[in-house]
Amino acid sequence: MDPKNIFSLDGQVAIVAGASSGIGAYLAKVLSAAGASVVLAARRIEMLKQVDSEISGQSEIFRCDVTNYSELEILVEFVANSYGKIDIC
Repeated sequence: MDPKNIFSLDGQVAIVAGASSGIGAYLAKVLSAAGASVVLAARRIEMLKQVDSEISGQSEIFRCDVTNYSELEILVEFVANSYGKIDIC
C-alpha cells in the first residue's frame, strides 16, 4: 500500500524518536513515503544509518537519547533551525 494514496504530507517536517528500529523505523518510512521530510532520532547511530538508507525521500539522522531532556531540546532546536518548522513529532 502506497501511503500517498491515503494521505499526503508533502512539505511537512517530522521528527521520529526511536527511529533506529521497530515501530519508529516503520513510522519514519511511512511518513517519508507520504512526502514528509523526516529527522530520524535515536541513540544507535549505525542502526539509524541503516534506516536512513532505506528511505527514498528527504531524511537525516540525529543521535539523541530521548530520555535526556537536554538532548531533546538540542534536537528540537536543530530541526527548527534546519527546516524552519516542526509539523509532526
